[in-house]
Amino acid sequence: MNDALERTFDAWWARQAEGRGLRLSLPRWSAPVGDVSAGQTEPSTLSLSLRKGWVYADRYAPGSLDERRLTVSVRLREGDAARGAIWQHGEPILTDELAALAALAIRQAHFAPAKPAVDPGFYAFGRWLLAALDADDGGLAARLFAAEPRAGWWWGRVLDRAGHAAAAERAWVWQIGSAGDTTDDDPAARDPEAAVRSLLGLTQSQRSAPADRLGLCGRAQRVFDRTGFRHFDLQTRVDLARAAALIELGYRVEGRGALKVVERRLVANPSAGLAGQTLRLGTLAWRGGGGLTLLRLGTALAGGLVTSATARYKLNQARRRRRWRSRRPRLPHAFVHPSLDPQAVRRVALVRLDRIGDLVCMQPIVRRVRDRYPDAAIDLYVTAGLGPIAARLAPDLRIVEIDWKHADRFAEQLYRFTQTPPYNLLIDLLEPDVPRHARLDRALRATARVGFDSPARRDVFTHRVPRPEFSTHLIDRTARLLRPLGVAVPDTTDWRPRLTPPEPPEPATKAASPGERPSVALHVGAGWRFKRWYPDRWAEVARGLIESHGVRLTVLTGPDPDEAAMADEVARLVGDAATVQRPDLDALPDLLAGHDLVLANDSGPMHLALALDVPTVVAWGPGDLTLFRPRGPVAVVAHQSRDANGPQDVDADRSPMGHAYEDVPCLVNVTADAVLADARRMLDKTKAPASPVTPPDATAAAAPSS
Repeated sequence: MNDALERTFDAWWARQAEGRGLRLSLPRWSAPVGDVSAGQTEPSTLSLSLRKGWVYADRYAPGSLDERRLTVSVRLREGDAARGAIWQHGEPILTDELAALAALAIRQAHFAPAKPAVDPGFYAFGRWLLAALDADDGGLAARLFAAEPRAGWWWGRVLDRAGHAAAAERAWVWQIGSAGDTTDDDPAARDPEAAVRSLLGLTQSQRSAPADRLGLCGRAQRVFDRTGFRHFDLQTRVDLARAAALIELGYRVEGRGALKVVERRLVANPSAGLAGQTLRLGTLAWRGGGGLTLLRLGTALAGGLVTSATARYKLNQARRRRRWRSRRPRLPHAFVHPSLDPQAVRRVALVRLDRIGDLVCMQPIVRRVRDRYPDAAIDLYVTAGLGPIAARLAPDLRIVEIDWKHADRFAEQLYRFTQTPPYNLLIDLLEPDVPRHARLDRALRATARVGFDSPARRDVFTHRVPRPEFSTHLIDRTARLLRPLGVAVPDTTDWRPRLTPPEPPEPATKAASPGERPSVALHVGAGWRFKRWYPDRWAEVARGLIESHGVRLTVLTGPDPDEAAMADEVARLVGDAATVQRPDLDALPDLLAGHDLVLANDSGPMHLALALDVPTVVAWGPGDLTLFRPRGPVAVVAHQSRDANGPQDVDADRSPMGHAYEDVPCLVNVTADAVLADARRMLDKTKAPASPVTPPDATAAAAPSS
């Protein structure tokens, strides 16, 4: 909805420039508004000032917008609790635009660098808005959350920081809606993160009773469970609030049990809020179990931070980031936006040193850079070995493979890059701070540099894009790098990767004839061991497809020896109807495109298949479903538990929550029946089933599913 809001802002600003300003005529509502209006009298006239650079601070790089200030004159009139209206030359504007004005005011109050108290119109309009929501029949609230799904949470944060706790609670209540019993029209379903954060805000209120806080934690957990939203820090905060409420109610055994769950998560997977959460956990442990419990907790946390593979991984990352961080002074956040006209940009460098799936997800962004600069020479820097995939992202790309895993060769390449002619534009497509990207960005000389505002690379970029504050898809997050180039990008897009092979195959070569058996490719691999579904369950799905549709099964695997062993195990359990292939990366896309259906884990081959428009069924493990949810003709089977979305330490022998591979809940909860049902449905969409085929000795070779 940000596009519609921005168009509304621009239209109002154009009318204001023509001398037709906005006048907001609102009644003085008789409904109580809590401590916001206690002892205060509102003036009869005031003004609401909106600056576009503040309203859309999360959408555009600082300084990239023309300075536009929209001033709305507000008159509070006496009268009954009738609806307020915006008047222009005697003609009222619809309630939709009133909700749009409220959304714009809330966005500025949240993102403005200064406190909104500098503009007295903010609080007066906000007091009216809260009272209007209470007295309204729900229409205004529905329009407000349709214009800005996070409006209640943001406005509550503003009021809470200003010391208006009661009004903040009421704003959060409007954000929550019926959280836990989510429907498509419910605010919690539209933005579960905002609902969970609003519920946590209510649990931290001093006026709420322990029983109320326990109920709020239950509602927050239902939002997690019913929407599939996962956030490590928020889940830990919810569990801590639940444990505190249980201890206050006298249920010390249950409270200590909840604390052990949090302790296990913090030991196995330290997060950004580790210090504050550990302090809160220690306080609750003292209240719930005394000194011995606190001593045991401290010993477990200290030992976990020393011995945990995840903790060692994060410590090494922080040490490497500090080692390669530049000592030069950082550029200020406010900068003058230089011209990036397509006529002036002749050479462009794109940097993304990552894995297969992440590189495939960059295709919509790379394609739009090519469309923005059709006459420029574009160099795409990728990890060594991914050149065959990178060449298919967009036409006329020059692929430069970087061997960053070999220190000497990487250093030699960096030295050569410092001697090459400079680029007009460099775009770093990676959001997190990674030392190899920081070194490469500094070696490549460029006039204009675009990237996310991150500590290790902040001094490198001339155009720093704010990192998204909310959990969104990887494509939507990276697409914000296009905004400084003059490309309008909404916060949420429907872009999906589409690979363009050099010679597109004929349609008849992919789909089998009506009497021919459909072909199914099963790729058992994934970059992280704990994303690989169990071989016996893949075999059960394959046998079901052979019996119902008579499919021809090809089991694919990568170069990893563990993946090869899993592929051989699946083929053994299925029988003679399955064949095993180990294609190289150059042949993998064409091989996937020649099948009617692909079965895969959360992996790079899964993204490849969808980018080639091949129907795909995914057995999803502990990966971040919000960040990497596949787009295209796909069916995702996922039953994620609280230990999902942990850091992927490929060398660890246990999951971030300490589970062995055979006991990872996110894999155990994915059943073969669910995957088989989706696979059959996808096949039925493409063709009628052929004569069923029962593989010889398949039943005898099969192992029971766990």
